[in-house]
Amino acid sequence: MRNPAVERVEEQALDRYLHDCEATGHAMCSDLGSSCNEDNPLCEQAQQALWDSRRTEHDWSRFDVRQELLRLGSSFPDDRWSAPALLRLVHDSFMQGPLVHGAVRRSIWATTALARLAEAGVPPDVVVRTAMRDQLKRRITIVVISAAVDTTQPRPGWERVLHHVLEPWLELLQACGDQRLHNGRVPAHLTSEVAARALHGEFSVALAKWLKEASVADVLEWDLQARPHGPLDEADLVLRGGDAAGQWIYDRNVYTSLSDWRRLSLDWELRYVTASEVTAQDAGVPPGLLRQRPAYLPAVVTELVRRTRSPSVSDHVVAGLTGRDLLEQAVLLIGDGQQPEVPIRLLREAVRLYPQEATLRNTLGFCLIPTDPAAALQHFERCVPSKDVQAGLLAVNRAAALALLGRRAEALAAADSFADCGAQVLLWPCAPLLRGVEMAGPLESTTPDRWAAQLRQILAA
Repeated sequence: MRNPAVERVEEQALDRYLHDCEATGHAMCSDLGSSCNEDNPLCEQAQQALWDSRRTEHDWSRFDVRQELLRLGSSFPDDRWSAPALLRLVHDSFMQGPLVHGAVRRSIWATTALARLAEAGVPPDVVVRTAMRDQLKRRITIVVISAAVDTTQPRPGWERVLHHVLEPWLELLQACGDQRLHNGRVPAHLTSEVAARALHGEFSVALAKWLKEASVADVLEWDLQARPHGPLDEADLVLRGGDAAGQWIYDRNVYTSLSDWRRLSLDWELRYVTASEVTAQDAGVPPGLLRQRPAYLPAVVTELVRRTRSPSVSDHVVAGLTGRDLLEQAVLLIGDGQQPEVPIRLLREAVRLYPQEATLRNTLGFCLIPTDPAAALQHFERCVPSKDVQAGLLAVNRAAALALLGRRAEALAAADSFADCGAQVLLWPCAPLLRGVEMAGPLESTTPDRWAAQLRQILAA
C-alpha cells in the first residue's frame, strides 16, 4: 500500500496546479504540449486519472475472496453470487471432499456453482480437471499418506470414511511398486520419501488417470472405484488461452493474495491490467467475468519482483511442493480435525534445506503451537517480519506459544507489540487453544488485532 502522506501531497499539488492552470485560461496545459480543450483540458484529465487510480487501488485493497463468500452466508448459489464466490465455493467443496459431514448439501451447492460458472463462460471441467488438477492430486495424496503413517495419534472423524473412501486409495498406494511400505503402513522416518514418490511416481499417474476419467460428482466424493464417464472434448478441458489461462481465471478468483497465485497466472494478470479486453478475448472468457475481481498493476509488478528476488518462497522446496502447498495441506488437515503430521515432517525437511526462509519457519511453528509450543517459539524467534510473514501475524503466533508455556506477561507483551493490522489470516481459535485442546481447529479467519484482544480478555479473566 502507498504512504497516505505521499498521497495527500500528490492530491494537494495537483489541486494547486489545476487551480493555477484554470486561472491562466489553461495556458499551462499548452505549455505541456497540449492544445487547449475547453471541454476536457489536460489538467482535468490528470486529476481524473489520479482519482481513477486511487479508486482502483482502494477497490483492490478491500477485496477479500473469503469475505465475499462469508457475506453470502448459507444462501443458495444464485445470480447474486459473483465469480469469486462461486469459484471459492467449488474450491472448498472439492478440497474438503468426503471428509466433512453434509455430503448432500455440499454436492448440490458445488454442482450448482459449477453450472453457474458454465453459464458465465467457464466450463466445469476446466475448473475441476485442469485448474484444480494438481491441487486435488496433492490433497488426496497427503490425506492417503497421513492415513497410512504409523502413529500413536488417534484419528477422530476419519473412521467414518476410512473404509469406503480411503481404503481403496490405501490399497492403490500399496500396489504401487515404487513405494517402500511395510504391511501397508508408512514408517514415520520415511514420510518425506514416500510423499515424494507418491506425488510424482506411479500413484500420481494412477490418480491423474482417475481425475481424467471419473465424473465430476465422483471426483467431489473422491470415489476411486467409480465407473468412468464418457470421453471429453478438448474444448471441455481447456480455454482458448490454454491450461495457463484456466489456471489464471481460477487463481484470481479463488485467492485474495497474489503471493498464492501461480507464476503464469501473474503473467496473465500483467497482460490483463495493461490490455483488459484483448486479454479476455485471448483467454476465451467474457470481459464481464474478469471485472468481478479488481486488478491493480503496481501490486502485480511488486509480486513479480518479489518472486525474482526470493524464488524459494513460491518454488518447490521439498517433495516437489512449495512452501504454500505445505501450508495449504496443513490447514486442510487441521480442518479435517487431524494432526498435520505429514506436512510437519515435510516442513522440517524444508526448514533444514532453507533455514533462512521465514515463511517456512513460521508455517512449521504455527503447526506446532498446540502440541509443542516450546519448539514453535524457537522457530518464531528466528523469523524476521516480511511481506509474507507480517509483524502482526508473527506477534500473535509468538503470543500463543508463550501463553501455552505459562509466560503470561511475555504473551501480553507480544500481543501488544504490533500496530493494528486489518488483514484477515487463519489462526488457532484462542479459547480452545488456551484450554489445552491439542486439536483446537478448525482454524479461525480473523485479524491479528482481534485475536490479540481475545487473548488479553482471556488472560485477564
